[in-house]
Amino acid sequence: MLTAESVSTRLAVSPAAAHPSLTELAKAGILGRTKGQRGRLVCSTAAWRG
Repeated sequence: MLTAESVSTRLAVSPAAAHPSLTELAKAGILGRTKGQRGRLVCSTAAWRG
């Protein structure tokens, strides 16, 4: 499970810089997006291609 915060910590960049990368990976179908009860993005996960 990836969040902008976890990616930013691992890569030493800001969460604001990590977010567009996660968005692009989701658009490409590499990552799935999980939303919370209020419809806000909570985390990204590896997309299942089974």
